[in-house]
Amino acid sequence: MPQYADCDSPTILVGERVCQNVFIGFPGSFISSGDTILVEDGDDEYWFSAISLSGDSLIARCGKIGQGPGELIRPVSPRLLLNGELTMYDRSANIFCRNRDILNFIEHPDSARRVTFKNHQGGVIMATASGYVGFQTMGDGHMLTSYDPEGMPTGNFGLIPGTRVSDDTTPEFYLVNQIDYTVSPDGNKLCAAGLYHDWLAFFDVSSGEASLIKQYYSESPVVMSESSSDSYHVDLLPETKLHFRSIASTDESVYLLYWGVTEEDREKGKVTCSVLHYDWNGRLSSCWRLNEIVDYIYVDEDDKNLYARTMPDVYPEVEILRYNLIE
Repeated sequence: MPQYADCDSPTILVGERVCQNVFIGFPGSFISSGDTILVEDGDDEYWFSAISLSGDSLIARCGKIGQGPGELIRPVSPRLLLNGELTMYDRSANIFCRNRDILNFIEHPDSARRVTFKNHQGGVIMATASGYVGFQTMGDGHMLTSYDPEGMPTGNFGLIPGTRVSDDTTPEFYLVNQIDYTVSPDGNKLCAAGLYHDWLAFFDVSSGEASLIKQYYSESPVVMSESSSDSYHVDLLPETKLHFRSIASTDESVYLLYWGVTEEDREKGKVTCSVLHYDWNGRLSSCWRLNEIVDYIYVDEDDKNLYARTMPDVYPEVEILRYNLIE
């Protein structure tokens, strides 16, 4: 693990399994609000299951699959904003959806406000205090783009150390330098982290022009990239380092799931899952080790519970764990 993320005596967290009495298929992303957890586990009709944590029971299936009013083609990255809004990006339709809250999403899906991103050619869109932001899959070498409230691009930011701005940057560059990112619930700050390279950066996105607060960088991606006239592909090598695997955020904090192992070690099951706890100015405040291998995390709005998705050897036997952060 890089020195900036090193902890002398990390606390070991032991999780409890939740949602055991509800069939949720293969869980993707999930968020919680109070006693309700919203789990992405798409079937032939709906994208999400709303589950009562205390009752361990299904409240409703929601997020109907389709292209009609209130329906979703391929939603990604559900998030809760500071005002309680539930947001998500429909990647296939290039539409950003905003519901008043989780209950409104369940009961009145066609009431969502929707913004279409006609000029976006990248990945997940998230809301900021000044508009929106999205990461790139093709561009000029920057990893992120700012958008105004109407969904029009206003500028690029997020240049990885050692790379350069270039008009001929290919999609291959973005595959090699893949990132995950999150925005604070108030929309003022952004944290980005590398999947195959050790880049961690914090930005102020409260205005239309993003500014760097702090960044860390120590390793470039080690992958095999291939390209042809119409396709790009990246293969992981035994020595490929797997760095940050998931990011969760609350109003005060950023939580990063860090592996820091090679692909060869991952295939052998030699993964130690660390959760790094930062403030929004890029200062590391604590570090935990999880007792199981997980590949996705979410932290509730009170910074009390961390939820994680397991990685079993046999699918779809994926489970959701809950870790208490304040004991």
